[in-house]
Amino acid sequence: MCHTTINFKMLSSRNFLLICFGVAVTCVASAASTNATASEWQISCTPQNSTIVMYTSANVTCDIQGPEKAYSEHTIIVHSNNPDVIEVKNTEVWLKKEKDTQYYPESFNVYGVFIGQTNVSVQIRRKHDAEPEATENLNFIVIRKMSTLDIVFHVSVIGLITLMYVNFGAAFNWGALKENMRRPVVPILGFGIQVICMPLISFMLGRLIFPDNVPMQLGLFFSGIVPSGGASNMWTLILGGNLDLSITLTTMSTLAAFASMPFWIFTLGRVIYHDGNMSVPYTRIMHFSMCLIIPLFVGYLIQRFLPRLSQFLVRILKGLSGALLAFIIVFAMITQAYIFKLFSWKIVLAGMCLPWSGYILAFSIAKLCGREHPDVLAIAVETGIQNTGIAIGLLKTTLLQPAGDLTVVVPVAVAVMTPFPLLAVYLYQMARRRIQQKELLHDEALSLSKFAHVNER
Repeated sequence: MCHTTINFKMLSSRNFLLICFGVAVTCVASAASTNATASEWQISCTPQNSTIVMYTSANVTCDIQGPEKAYSEHTIIVHSNNPDVIEVKNTEVWLKKEKDTQYYPESFNVYGVFIGQTNVSVQIRRKHDAEPEATENLNFIVIRKMSTLDIVFHVSVIGLITLMYVNFGAAFNWGALKENMRRPVVPILGFGIQVICMPLISFMLGRLIFPDNVPMQLGLFFSGIVPSGGASNMWTLILGGNLDLSITLTTMSTLAAFASMPFWIFTLGRVIYHDGNMSVPYTRIMHFSMCLIIPLFVGYLIQRFLPRLSQFLVRILKGLSGALLAFIIVFAMITQAYIFKLFSWKIVLAGMCLPWSGYILAFSIAKLCGREHPDVLAIAVETGIQNTGIAIGLLKTTLLQPAGDLTVVVPVAVAVMTPFPLLAVYLYQMARRRIQQKELLHDEALSLSKFAHVNER
């Protein structure tokens, strides 16, 4: 009796082990079957990398290979990672195969909505399943079509910048530079803030405001590494600053730009380029720098051998600098109106933060160093006002599309937001002068009344 019971227990244990082994084999086979089914799906789309013009469509053809009896329960899903750049037509289609084959040919259209770069994913999904069984990623770049106005804009920008540097070389006052450099503390202080601090500020602001947008980081960075603009001399004069110091700082930053701009682009700029999987355009940047040196040397020759022409160029330098900046900004807005679509609170914030940070930082440092008020004003204005015309020209000539078009919006925003603090200071000065004049007139009236009262006695 006891022996029979033991055999029954042993038999039950063996059956239990056999059942467990069978379940394990079934699960492995099922998983293998599932993986085999999933691995049978293959997607091959043409083209995989494509550049299309904005407001045009392109056709994408996909050859899909899969199991013979799967087409009734599978769909092809096409998704654009950024619908604001690429819009996809027919985003979900049921698979239909050719007769007696395992091929499921499909095609869809993509539409270029706006300049930029994005991916389009093509997925095969079983009905009611969230996870795709196969995925193919396609890369699309949308660019603008070059118009006649664009060509005129590019040529005119290059021509005006060249003319400005010829003018600058002819009007360059070596005597004033030597005179200011006899007391080098103030010029070196302003120059250091402009050439060292502004690039660092623009780099940090770009990383902070546009952490995931490399083109906008480049636009802000390029706006911070250019020299001060001719408008700085005008605003220094209007606000009662040291004009001689302002001209000296403009001269120093302009001459240093031939070395400082490539230096910053090849150091901190390389970090931004690397994050965006972009190559640094070394050759184009060096060509741009050389194209600025040549007209500057031509201007120096005019000053040396054609003094009358040089005197004429000196008289029109300020007007030409202002006209250049206004022309580039206004023409950029007209010919490239697309930039207004890019304006957002982040763009406005970046346009405010860069120049306004320069004003505040330079003003504070100059005050702490005990500089006189006219010197403080000149240093602050020179630091905050960037030559955004050069920044736009540099971006347009060194970057490929669509990066060249996308980045221009930042220096335009910087140019628009730069004058507001200076205008506020100017209005404050005017209001203060009027109040002082009224107080002076009031005091004079009191004095006259007292004098008349005394005479009556």
